[in-house]
Amino acid sequence: MKILITGSNRGIGRALAEMALKNGHEVIITARKPEDEQATLNDLEHLSPGNVHFQQLDVSNADSIRNAASSLSQKFDSIDVLVNNAGIISDSKGTDLVNAKEVERIMQTNFYGPLQNSQALLPILRKSKSAKIINVSSGMGALDGMGGGYAAYRLSKTALNGLTAVMAADLSGEGIKVNAVCPGWVHTDMGGKDAPRTPEQGAASIYYLIENENVVSGKFY
Repeated sequence: MKILITGSNRGIGRALAEMALKNGHEVIITARKPEDEQATLNDLEHLSPGNVHFQQLDVSNADSIRNAASSLSQKFDSIDVLVNNAGIISDSKGTDLVNAKEVERIMQTNFYGPLQNSQALLPILRKSKSAKIINVSSGMGALDGMGGGYAAYRLSKTALNGLTAVMAADLSGEGIKVNAVCPGWVHTDMGGKDAPRTPEQGAASIYYLIENENVVSGKFY
């Protein structure tokens, strides 16, 4: 299985890449800056020589997404799984104080990024016999039990969950499954040092959707 993971130079994305390689999959890792990825590429290569590849990709930049899709279509016959993992956190302001520009900035990476990236990679995903798109979301974007604060981040993940359901319906006739998943509060640069879950535990939640063929498309796991 060929798996593309955005934002895979550290944190959950890095842990997921290691997990997939150890289980015999081929992995395409991405980062905004090539220099950020070289050390990761060197570290991962020993886990499964020849099965790890790098593609520069900034999901907040439409040109970067188009260039990456073009490059990948020339390198690979198909991609089986796209994991839209790259994301950023906002400041803690609630809807009463948050600046619209902050909402736009967070939405660009956390919502428009997965939307445009999925669209750009659909042609190569369609060449797989059982393609999947997995959007890494958050419980902070779930309508059930929604809290306050971190308005920009919460709104971006709520929008991502909506995108998941709509895209799953749009692609249902093609057999492409689209799901969202919350990896939990994970101890990463973004999650912070107080988070109770390790990157490996967070990655395991995503990996479950990669391996499990019985998951229902369009759901938030």
